[in-house]
Amino acid sequence: IQSAIAKYVVDVKAGQFPTIEHQY
Repeated sequence: IQSAIAKYVVDVKAGQFPTIEHQY
């Protein structure tokens, strides 16, 4: 899902690394 990836990229740029395992 592109929206999830986009949100992940934004979080990474913000300095926060969300748990990908939970995102997907």
